[in-house]
Amino acid sequence: MKGSEEDRREFSRIRTRIEALMRRLDDPEAPQLFHETVLLPDVRNIFVGSSIQKEIADFLIALDAKLDTLVSMATRDQLEQDFPIIADIHEISGNGFRFHTTEHVEPGEYFEAVLFLSRMPLRLAGAVGVVRDFRSACTQRQCSPQWVIEFTRIREQDLDAVVQFVFQEERRAIREQKLYSNEK
Repeated sequence: MKGSEEDRREFSRIRTRIEALMRRLDDPEAPQLFHETVLLPDVRNIFVGSSIQKEIADFLIALDAKLDTLVSMATRDQLEQDFPIIADIHEISGNGFRFHTTEHVEPGEYFEAVLFLSRMPLRLAGAVGVVRDFRSACTQRQCSPQWVIEFTRIREQDLDAVVQFVFQEERRAIREQKLYSNEK
């Protein structure tokens, strides 16, 4: 997504704790190494209304979950080779994310990132962004340097996946808050 500051859309931002794999880019216009994944239908509902016996449908769904696990492990190995920098994301929105890494990072550097939005089933999103800001986030135990990446290029499908992740996390937090309020 390109455009001036006035053109940039505002997105909800949530606190989270997900992982990303990143690689430095010498050229901000370099082609992305990570390509979007095809979103497949939810297999839990695929057999609704079919003549397949429930036991067979349950077996096929379990088999699909096991295959997802194997594909996730193979995908992770390849991604770690291509994207050697590990980052912990602490906040995310459709505009970018705030992260911590043990690697040296400078403002103005460009990175391509692969975000692990979900491990089961595996849901990834990729984007290119520029480091804009540095903050020191402190807890009672320690302080950690955290950087902000602003997306400069993100495919529509990947943006949709990030926005959907943010909405799901917001809904989950609201449900937990209501549950906690009702327990008091």
